[in-house]
Amino acid sequence: MKALTLYHVGPWCYTRGIPFVRKLLQHLMFLSYNSSIPMSAEIGEGTIFGYGGMGVVLHGRCRNGK
Repeated sequence: MKALTLYHVGPWCYTRGIPFVRKLLQHLMFLSYNSSIPMSAEIGEGTIFGYGGMGVVLHGRCRNGK
């Protein structure tokens, strides 16, 4: 599982108002990959993070991909 895979589950929880699962995924992503990708960031198709997303830090209002 990659950091981007965990990210894609997060927005689903973010829009449904499930704060516990969203926070759990965010902490799991940080512990596993040492990356901080807020669930409010917009990551579209075509985005690839090298090395599975190790050490990636994004701002909450960033937009990546298409």
